[in-house]
Amino acid sequence: MVLLLFTTSCSRTGPVSTSGRSLPVDALDILVWHLDGYASLDRDGDGLAREFKSTESRAALSAFLADVSPETLVVFDLGDDEAFAVFTNDLKEAGLDYPYVYRPFSEASGNFALLSRLDCVSGVVHEVHYTIGGKPASDRHPIGEVLFTPDTNTTIRVILGHLKSKDFHALGQYEMRRNEARHLGNLVKQRLSEYPDQALLVTACLNDDWSSAGVQQVVNAGISLLDVADAQGDTWTYVDPASDTYSRWDYLLGNSHLVERLAQVEVIRDVRAGKASRHRPMRMYLKR
Repeated sequence: MVLLLFTTSCSRTGPVSTSGRSLPVDALDILVWHLDGYASLDRDGDGLAREFKSTESRAALSAFLADVSPETLVVFDLGDDEAFAVFTNDLKEAGLDYPYVYRPFSEASGNFALLSRLDCVSGVVHEVHYTIGGKPASDRHPIGEVLFTPDTNTTIRVILGHLKSKDFHALGQYEMRRNEARHLGNLVKQRLSEYPDQALLVTACLNDDWSSAGVQQVVNAGISLLDVADAQGDTWTYVDPASDTYSRWDYLLGNSHLVERLAQVEVIRDVRAGKASRHRPMRMYLKR
């Protein structure tokens, strides 16, 4: 893989791709995955959020994760306390145990977490507040931030973003997503300015295509898109079975110091992962 290196300029940079490069023996691997609703949700359309993720889907998810066994796991759309307990128990039964967990809040949907076999120094959550037409938005997605130190020589700042989906909302789902994207982009700009010599990784489910205004608000903050592709060269991360459409809604982005550590990045094509989520997992390997 060709590793493209960029200067520390805060202007928008192009996509970063990797191919043909052998992995370092001690590479740090991070798997990022939108779990597509692990909690009790309205899965049958009857208006009642009472259907938990199916046993078959959970088994496929656990089997896949146990096989790839990521050192660090970032998950989106995890769910409430009950869902988190079931999720971690499923992982332990499959042979995966993560002693370090960053999970800043426990709302029923939209939650995220970073689980690792390596220590996380600190983590905070940034509340997102905005109004549309003079009305405050109540269905918002907070932003997570973790200062991650896998070893004494490596410090990586990780920002976790999850924007409003395209599902209908009375306030306007597109305006909500653009407001949340603005907050995410502003935080990225702030961190790039405050810590210009630190590696910054943004893991995000932006729920929209690359060319959309919301995604561009994040990209224009001064970070590079990390191009992901599977073994067949496909870059989609989300499939809509109802319309048979394939989209890229999940993103990995990083500044120049993160890119310098990048050894490999990919989106994983796996039957078990497909049974567990409409989103595909992304995996990256970083040089320590």
